[in-house]
Amino acid sequence: MKKTLIVVLAFGIVAQSQAIVRRHDVADSNYLALGNVGASASVGLVFNSFVSGSATYIGFGNGSHWALSAGHVLDFGGMNTFRINNTNFSVNGSFRPSDYNSGTLRSDIALLRLTTNPGVNAVGMSMRSDITGMTSMFAGYGLSGVGNNTNLISDNQRRAANNTIDTFQSFGTNQNFWKTTFQNPSQSGVLPLEGTTASGDSGGGFFFQEGNTWLLAGVTSWGTDNNSQYGDQAFFTTLHTNMDWITQTSGIQAVPEPTTMVLSGLALAWVARRRRNSA
Repeated sequence: MKKTLIVVLAFGIVAQSQAIVRRHDVADSNYLALGNVGASASVGLVFNSFVSGSATYIGFGNGSHWALSAGHVLDFGGMNTFRINNTNFSVNGSFRPSDYNSGTLRSDIALLRLTTNPGVNAVGMSMRSDITGMTSMFAGYGLSGVGNNTNLISDNQRRAANNTIDTFQSFGTNQNFWKTTFQNPSQSGVLPLEGTTASGDSGGGFFFQEGNTWLLAGVTSWGTDNNSQYGDQAFFTTLHTNMDWITQTSGIQAVPEPTTMVLSGLALAWVARRRRNSA
């Protein structure tokens, strides 16, 4: 099992496992560009004296600003800094569910309480559980490279990539993940900016597109190939199975489902008509 985390020691950086690894036939600049627009632009670098990972700004609730990350990012201590657009913001609290388990990555989710507004757009969270087959986008910091070469580098830049969501996969009690597979460009169905996760992407946002909006559906958790080569299966902790804890801790709720919004609109229209008819 590959955890997507970078351990920072006094003598250097050691990759524990999975930043974004891309197609070997597509320029890195395209992945850097995707990492700096839309929902990806709300993903920041989080770190303390020992480790670094990624987190996504999700907004204001319970009197504080919050970023969402992965539980195992806190295995070496709470994060104290959230960096985005080359500006550091202090973290004054790190939280994860009481049933989090490092060995099994059960409830691999975490919340970071920020001291101030980081000045980026908050990303909406989704409760959808039926996004298999849709195109995902995921962003993060850390190691990067290409799918046919194990020589990965770290430059602390944010990248993003796309992939098709293969399935929802559960391995046990609250070990719930979205899964993607990194395909070789020679395979059918490969996406123009196909990629996978690598060390330093831990906790980075995993998004899907609802209409014209990219919504957060999970966070980067782990993968099957330590070098993130073609064939790597990446796993992302699902939000819809952890939303009760997220809302209870942060005070931030998921965005309404499209069907719920339509039904609400119809209900309002029906009430308005009833009022007119009874006037």
